Amino acid sequence: MAENVLVNGPLLLSGGLRETLDCNAFTRLRNPRTCVGIKPNGKVIMLTADGRNENAAGLTLPELANGMHWLGCETAINFDGGVLQRFT
Repeated sequence: MAENVLVNGPLLLSGGLRETLDCNAFTRLRNPRTCVGIKPNGKVIMLTADGRNENAAGLTLPELANGMHWLGCETAINFDGGVLQRFT
């Protein structure tokens, strides 16, 4: 049994197209974000956006998807660290 679980998502881009995102607070509010994207040539991009301080407001998920699309990714997923949970 795994001792820790890491949850990722949602998917932001698939096949070069933006995925439909839920309209909830996690999606529409600016937060620190981390995501991973893959360009058509196979190169991997990891993007991290700072947030929650006076110099960095973070990104919404649509802003993050737009940024990964602008960087040339055809696939991207939100890769937020989230919370590690220990199972006993």
